[in-house]
Amino acid sequence: AHTCPASRSPPILALAASGSELFSGAQSGALVSWNGQTGTKAQTFQASGSPPILALAASGSKLFSGDQSGALVSWDTTSGTTEQQTMQASSGSPILALAVSGSKLFSGDGNGALVCWLTSGPKVRTMQEGAGEPINTLAASGSKVYTGGDGTLTSWDSLGGLVTLDRDGIAFDNLTVALAHNAVRRAP
Repeated sequence: AHTCPASRSPPILALAASGSELFSGAQSGALVSWNGQTGTKAQTFQASGSPPILALAASGSKLFSGDQSGALVSWDTTSGTTEQQTMQASSGSPILALAVSGSKLFSGDGNGALVCWLTSGPKVRTMQEGAGEPINTLAASGSKVYTGGDGTLTSWDSLGGLVTLDRDGIAFDNLTVALAHNAVRRAP
């Protein structure tokens, strides 16, 4: 086990790993890569002073960061420089969750918006407009995307939209069941 010297740094709010690299996003806005074998700092992508990094996702040589202001940035981790592409400027709603599956990146924000992007940059489509309840966590596998928020676990098909809600092992086609509110809502 290696302990990276983050204990003297601002609180870490997000982590992602790719190969032997570990990436950390901090409350201070710092974005750092670490050598997962030795625990030493490899590179600083973004210094402190930016909005807090709330979400990270890594895929191959790409790193994606989402911050408190709603900015979504793609970073090239193989170059010796910190080449970046802003996929979305500040939206006003914090990016709380990111997940990658193949060539797609999914982002969830504090207003409940779920967006599908190509990892090369352009937005594919908004899968759900901001519905009020934040998307606190995301997972993706193949064409499936799973979101979690207010006690609701929702399963999406990135090719066709909302498919099921599966908190208690019950699947409902084209329905979202907000179990926390004991309500049933039709999917958009």
